[in-house]
Amino acid sequence: MVNLFVANTDNAWFDFLSTEPNITEVNFWWPGQMAFRAVQPGGLLVFRLKSPRNKIGGFGVFSNYSPLPIQIAWDSFGRANGVSSLDKLRIAIAEYRTDTLVGPMTNIGCTILVDPVFFPSDLGSIRRNRGRAVFSVARFIRQRMWRVSSSGISFKMRHNYAKCPSPLKWPKRRRDMALLH
Repeated sequence: MVNLFVANTDNAWFDFLSTEPNITEVNFWWPGQMAFRAVQPGGLLVFRLKSPRNKIGGFGVFSNYSPLPIQIAWDSFGRANGVSSLDKLRIAIAEYRTDTLVGPMTNIGCTILVDPVFFPSDLGSIRRNRGRAVFSVARFIRQRMWRVSSSGISFKMRHNYAKCPSPLKWPKRRRDMALLH
């Protein structure tokens, strides 16, 4: 079973990347360098947009995690860091790390996500599950993903294209969920 991790997501990071064309990999950075162990490679990191939005904005497939200096993160990922310049990346991180001076050699946590999906802004809000939590993919699909089908959005996950079923065709029994895999 693939797990997912719901992570509070910077709204500016999300807005920037959701408008970038043909993006296949992003750096979901953390202002500190604490190791990320919430999901294994192939699991999903779900973007929970911060207040005032308070909703799921999309997801990406977790590839790997590495602590890197800001300069190396910029050189490696560029605009896939969610900002348009190295200086803006440093400023964004400094907003969260008020206890120390942030420079090009300051280490940050780099969580690499592939095949990111950014949902349209008109999907409903989510007020429960604040903070971070791990859920099974099936539960997430039952609770949220059916809304995507009404918008006609297809998503790519681990090289298998899938289209969410419409709410009217959603399986009524738990054992029927296997048909969706």
